[in-house]
Amino acid sequence: SPSRLVRSSGPPTCGNVTPLRDVWFTLTTPIVAPPSTGVIINTTSTTMTDAAMAVYTGTCNGTLTQIAGACSDPAGSGMPALTLAPPLVPQGTVLYVRVWNKTAVFGTFTICARPTSPPPNDDPCGAIALTPQYGCMFTGFTMENATQTPAAPTGTISVPTATACGGTPNSDVWFTAVVPPNGQLILDSDDGVTTDAAMEVYRRTSGTCGAGTMVLTSLGVTACNTGPNSQSATMPVLNLTTGLIAGETVYIRVWRQSGQASNFGLCATRTNLPPGACRYRLQFFDSAGDGWNGSSVVVNVYVGGISPPVASPPYSIIGSSGFIVIGANPGDIIELVYTAVGGFQNQISYTFAAPNGALLYNSGTTPAVGPGPPILVDGNCNNPPFPHEDCLGAVQVCDNSTLNATPENTGSVQDITIANRGCLITNERQGVWYSFYVNIGGDLGFSVGPGNTDYDYGLWGPYSPTYPCPPQGLPLRCSWADGAAVTGLNFTATDLTEGVFGDGWTRYIDVNAGEWYLLFLDNWYLTGNGFTLNWNLQAGASISCDITPVELLNLVATPESHGVHLDWLTGSERNADHFLVERSSNGEAFEVIGRVEAVGESVIAQAYRFLDTKPHNGTNHYRLVQVDTDGTSSRSMIVTADFDPKGTLRLEPNPTTDDLWLSFQSVKDGTASWRILDQAGRVILQGDLDASTGWNKTELPVYNLGPGMYTLVLEGHDGVPRTARFVKQ
Repeated sequence: SPSRLVRSSGPPTCGNVTPLRDVWFTLTTPIVAPPSTGVIINTTSTTMTDAAMAVYTGTCNGTLTQIAGACSDPAGSGMPALTLAPPLVPQGTVLYVRVWNKTAVFGTFTICARPTSPPPNDDPCGAIALTPQYGCMFTGFTMENATQTPAAPTGTISVPTATACGGTPNSDVWFTAVVPPNGQLILDSDDGVTTDAAMEVYRRTSGTCGAGTMVLTSLGVTACNTGPNSQSATMPVLNLTTGLIAGETVYIRVWRQSGQASNFGLCATRTNLPPGACRYRLQFFDSAGDGWNGSSVVVNVYVGGISPPVASPPYSIIGSSGFIVIGANPGDIIELVYTAVGGFQNQISYTFAAPNGALLYNSGTTPAVGPGPPILVDGNCNNPPFPHEDCLGAVQVCDNSTLNATPENTGSVQDITIANRGCLITNERQGVWYSFYVNIGGDLGFSVGPGNTDYDYGLWGPYSPTYPCPPQGLPLRCSWADGAAVTGLNFTATDLTEGVFGDGWTRYIDVNAGEWYLLFLDNWYLTGNGFTLNWNLQAGASISCDITPVELLNLVATPESHGVHLDWLTGSERNADHFLVERSSNGEAFEVIGRVEAVGESVIAQAYRFLDTKPHNGTNHYRLVQVDTDGTSSRSMIVTADFDPKGTLRLEPNPTTDDLWLSFQSVKDGTASWRILDQAGRVILQGDLDASTGWNKTELPVYNLGPGMYTLVLEGHDGVPRTARFVKQ
């Protein structure tokens, strides 16, 4: 630093080392409320690993004076950091920051400065709005410098000082979310520098922020959580399926339990599925756990295969994973477009899975830039059959007949992990999955031969009413015995699990009617030799195929301008003949309004659709009657849809490029409010309009919207929302 530019008192009064090479920075301390705001200055090593830092006041052409105590000289090697708190540094002061190397090994580093002011959502009136999505895409937030509520500027906001789940709400920050129409909401968190947090949900019972009189009341213990979740044992998650009111705004409080108050991730997820007969899962991964840093995937849906596509927002992640559910209908084309930003692309990957979980596309690490292969949605929702090497493709055992198989690989899904493997400490090798249902209780054993290959096994259960994939919990029976020999469950062994030095045999199991079990047989030496599985049933035990003819996964009724669409999905079918669609105006007396033929025999998901072209004005109740080939039948749950042809919205032209006209009918004069939502459910535009009795027509300002599909929600004097979709080209 040439003396002709800066006059200072020589070496800084900081540490004992004279600067070898120094560099300078300036910053102006923030002018914010409260006036107690200070500054934090951090440096991070890139190639330089040993430095010191001092901070000065003064003028560049005058004299710089080091601030007392404004010195960071880490003992040994390390990078410096400083916190400058008022009144030592008044607001609006220009600071000169000097960083120098302490050794002859020079290099590069990064530096940042930030205020010590609380975050904007330090109290409920500054709460950040979360948009519930069809999936969990974490957004990054911070609780650094947050104070404990109540500490609002007015000092009159009323918030419970004690949390429903115990503990003190240290460094708490606030969020809001609008409860989806089904009255359910999932709130999940992900750790960052903050690794131990808690979360609670509140309802506004009176007052407003503007008047400083808002009163928040906790929704109780079930709306408070301290962990664990799927990301961390000490980060919270809330699955709120009861106690919420559709359309209400809830307040979410997140605070530090222990450790550092810093950054973390948070997401709000809907529990229902997006529109469309087929729902696909787009999963995002980052092997380093530090996010994609701007890289993204956009989902283009070509409705009916026709251009232009309906484009999603760019999806990205801030941590190790995230997912979003995409809805589409048969005949649509789905295109995934990847955009790469920055380095470390070898840590990034994403997958696209069919409704039954089967992978349709795997980008691998360092995804290819641009669009991936187009996926045409078929009538089966692209659900491929799973190989029997995967749990989802488990061969269902129907009786005690001898079974033979030759496993070839580990399948496409990693079913066995440290959480459920038990004695199978090398996870999956070459293996085959079986499922069986106990029809009559008793004792069950089996043998796996002929003994020329080292086969290991794991047996999970009992489960009811069906089994999970992957299996949950540790195996009920497990053998990892070494050596080529016959193995299995017999009636003389007493051990329940065994390692490499076992004899290959464990105790039989006592089974009861109505139980499901999963069996995995594993060829450890990968020889390619097959096996024979023989059952040994005693004390009256009997196994059979599941007696349920059709597994109905969902039924949805959607009102549209020309009728009501019914969509349903079956997980499996056996001896199914057809479906009868029934409708009722009161929910009690039903009439048949249509018939849809069933696939009949299927072990994968099947999608069905029916259009009711003459629904009743008002509320319509629907249900299905599933009829088997032998004439037996069963009824589904009842779903409802409100149809009002006079109140139906008309949007013209649709698709539109610039102008969009809204037409609707009102039964009296009054004010109506409208809002436009994107595909993620976020409010993009909103406003009010004057409605007159009869038909109304008004132009909406959509010319600034980007291309994509949007939903218009109109609420009239009766408070009943009406919706319509449109496409902006």
